Amino acid sequence: MNGWPIWCGAALALYIVGLSCVARRESSREKIPHWPLILLAAPVFLAMLMNAGENRVAAIWLSLILILWIAFCVRSIFQPGEVNVGRIVSGLLAGIVFVDWVAVAPACPRGLSFTFLILFGATILLQRFIPAT
Repeated sequence: MNGWPIWCGAALALYIVGLSCVARRESSREKIPHWPLILLAAPVFLAMLMNAGENRVAAIWLSLILILWIAFCVRSIFQPGEVNVGRIVSGLLAGIVFVDWVAVAPACPRGLSFTFLILFGATILLQRFIPAT
């Protein structure tokens, strides 16, 4: 065994810790610090470190999707005005699907990739009816 599942679990754990640091500000008016963004990007760092050769291409594309989603979710942190932390947290919770997708990038057949997109869409849709936070 090469330890890949342990490293993927650690990357997911760091993402969850970063998400939790943001979520902690939901009930307060405190400004959200920028350092949790590094933890949110942990799966991307791992994907670049662990994937080589032809697996690197898939890891780059999936990491780009994850980074764009994180940037979309946290963009209001960098804008003036009030920040809707609940909305950020809901988006980041939906992004866990992308974190999982990045984790299985080396062994992910195209059909399974479609499944991740469906799961992400279902998560976003269901959050309209069932609050994520």
